[in-house]
Formats: sequence, C-alpha cells, structure tokens
Amino acid sequence: MHQFFTDSSLISNCQALIEGSELYHLQVVLRLKVGDQVYVADNQGNRYLCQIKKISNKLAETRILKSFYQPKSNPEVVIAQALPKGKKADLIVEKTTELGVDKILFFPSTYSQVHLSKPAKVNRQKRWRKLALAASKQSKRYYLPEIRVCEDFNEFCQELSTAGICLIFHPSSEDSLSRQKEKLLNSQQIFLVVGAEGGFTDEEIAKMEQTCQSVKVALAGGILRSETAAVTVVALVSYLVGRYDKVYGD
Repeated sequence: MHQFFTDSSLISNCQALIEGSELYHLQVVLRLKVGDQVYVADNQGNRYLCQIKKISNKLAETRILKSFYQPKSNPEVVIAQALPKGKKADLIVEKTTELGVDKILFFPSTYSQVHLSKPAKVNRQKRWRKLALAASKQSKRYYLPEIRVCEDFNEFCQELSTAGICLIFHPSSEDSLSRQKEKLLNSQQIFLVVGAEGGFTDEEIAKMEQTCQSVKVALAGGILRSETAAVTVVALVSYLVGRYDKVYGD
C-alpha cells in the first residue's frame, strides 16, 4: 500500500488532505482513484490508514479508517559523513533513510575532495530531501530524517558537541563496535562518523576527540568504501540498540 506525507494542519479527526507534490504523485504518477486505500503520515509520529474520498487538481480528500502512533526512537542515530564524490551521497541518503536513521549530516574534510558552493549546497539539500521523502514513503517511516550540510569542519565539530557518544570509524583502531553496546544504550544521541575514501587526518581525529566523548572503532573483514561503511554502521548500530525489535502499526 502506498504512503504519503502531509502537514499535520491538514489532518482532522476524520479526514486527511494531500496536496502539492504528494498529490501529483498520487494522482499523476500512481493514478490512484476514489476508493483506494493509502497510508498518510504527518512527520509527527502519526500514521493513518485512509480511503480516498475525492481527488481534485488542488487536493485529495481521504477518510481516516485507522490511526497508528510511533514515538521518536531513543537513542537518536545520526550518520555524519564526509562529503563523498559523485552520486555516492545519494545512495547514503536513500539507504540510511530506509534503515531508519534520524539525521544525516554531511561535512567537508581534508580528504573529501568535495567543496560545495552555497547554490550547490542548496540544490544538493533539495535533491537529498526528495530522495529521503521517497525512501521514507517506500519504507513506511513515521518521521522524515533531518538532512544538513556543514559549511566547514569547525561547524561539524560544533554539531558533535551535542553527541552523547561519537563513534569514529577508522581502520587502524583495535576497538570493535560490539564492545560499545553499553555506551550506546546509555546515550541519548549517537553520532556515527565516516570519513571519505582517504579517511581523516590526525588533526581532524584529535579535534573530534576533544569535542565530544568519542571512540575510534573498526569494522572487521576489510576496508569498506565510504558509502558502504555509512550504510553498514547505521544498520549495525540500529540493531545493537534494539531499534528493529519494536513494530508499530500493521
């Protein structure tokens, strides 16, 4: 069954309205009709099973049949990724969104080799939010992930200062992810930091370690590409903290 997102102001006790790009997707792309059932989510933790009552060029009116609620996950999981080359960031946004990440943070680093101008940053963020919306609908998420791009490494470290724990993935570390389970469970916010293909400089690692409670960890089995590492660590950490143990809705 297809899912759509709408603003909470467009939802009442008995109906949910769909407009804008979501209406276009419903009406033109999917060609849904009156009587079809859909899910409608409000990005506030509510999702509704609805039946389409009326479709016009401005709105789709749906009747709410059943409602579900999912609180925000605790701890919050943030993937912090040094800007990768090409379309690798698209894959990271799409797949980590499907896996349930709460926030996606891109930042420039010495080895990232990607430096976005202000117009380029705005355009990339628009594109990534569209990808995240599509992935959230496909995976039936209750919440959309937040997506941000830091201006520089200093701004990124300011973001890190709020972290309960920061895991820096580095192939030279002798520590493993599984050893961090207790620390992860006792944190309100977990930052998972993945470098570009060249990793991080010693100065960058030192600055991150000075900014927050951080642990360098390695993934056994070889060195992964940056985009593969980002998707892998989100899945592994989400599993370790029990995010896949609870099921909400039908």
